Amino acid sequence: MASPLGCVGVGAVSEAAGAVVVTSSPVLAGRVTERGIELSWDAAPQVIEWVLRVSVRPDPRQDYVEGTAETLPAGTRSYEVALDEQPRRIQLYGHARGGKIDRRAVISALTNGNSGAQWKRQATAS
Repeated sequence: MASPLGCVGVGAVSEAAGAVVVTSSPVLAGRVTERGIELSWDAAPQVIEWVLRVSVRPDPRQDYVEGTAETLPAGTRSYEVALDEQPRRIQLYGHARGGKIDRRAVISALTNGNSGAQWKRQATAS
C-alpha cells in the first residue's frame, strides 16, 4: 500500500520557525509512523488520478529541490512518506477528466522532528 518518499509541502509561512504549513482543498490528515508519516485524504469521485510530488530542502537558505513524483490510482486514499531532518514539501494533486486539477494539497517544512505537531492551515487560492 505505502512506499517511502518525502513529505507534502506549501511554503508561505515561517519555515524557519519550524511551522508545518498546509494548503489544502481536500481534507488532509497525517499519522506519524515508524518511518515518517502516513498522509490520508478524503474521497473525490471526480478525480481520475492523484499525483504526489516530494521536494527536499537540503539547505535552509536555498529553494526546495524537485524530487520524485508518483502517479496514484483514483481510489488511493493514503500514502506513507519517509522523513528525516531535511524539510520536505509535499504536493498532492487530484486530476479530473481533461487534465483539470480538481483537488490540491501542499505541505511545507515537514521533518521527522515536527511531523507530530499541530499543522497550520492556510486557505487555497482556488
